[in-house]
Amino acid sequence: MNRPILKSITILAFVTLFACNEKKETTNTESNTETEAEKGTETPAVSGTVHFLDYSGIKVLLPKDYEPYSLVRYQELLDSELTKEMSKMENYRLGQLRKMDGKLYLFYNNANKSNVAINATPHISFEKDNAQELLNGIAMDNQNLPNLEKLAIEKVEAKFSGTKNQQVFKAVYKFTDKKTKKHWFTTNYIISANDKTLFMEITQPELINYNPYIEEIVF
Repeated sequence: MNRPILKSITILAFVTLFACNEKKETTNTESNTETEAEKGTETPAVSGTVHFLDYSGIKVLLPKDYEPYSLVRYQELLDSELTKEMSKMENYRLGQLRKMDGKLYLFYNNANKSNVAINATPHISFEKDNAQELLNGIAMDNQNLPNLEKLAIEKVEAKFSGTKNQQVFKAVYKFTDKKTKKHWFTTNYIISANDKTLFMEITQPELINYNPYIEEIVF
């Protein structure tokens, strides 16, 4: 397992702190969307909106309330909604994500105050034997978070699944602000199939299982 995939795992630990107060915004999209009817003849197991990632041609299904955000518009929201300290932290996270090869797509769900960041990257192969290394990379990145002493971090789940045609690694962490007792969850997916790779980070105030949506990804 090469280092770039480990370096890319930067947890979305601070998005939800501003999301709870954010007003609903509209913006130009960095991905194209289509209805489920346009997706194909098969009926998906879950409902939502399909987002076309133009970098790789991958189609990703997300719950319908997610809206795509351009990076510029998202940064404007950060500047207007966050304190100077928190804005600095979140811009640092975005900077780390932008360093990855490929293209970054951002989505925000005002209904449940959650955020999805998707990196469509050049293909990276991995297998079950790499699961512990991937988990170690996430744990190491958690230890590099700003204001780490103010957070309690708990691993909820770490799992590899897949076949010779598709590999999926999933890791879930719970973060709690020691002072305010507010908590949020981050779910990281790394998915490789058809010589393509997606890195997804989902931050949400309450844990929702996104596995059914992952199963609907069309590579």
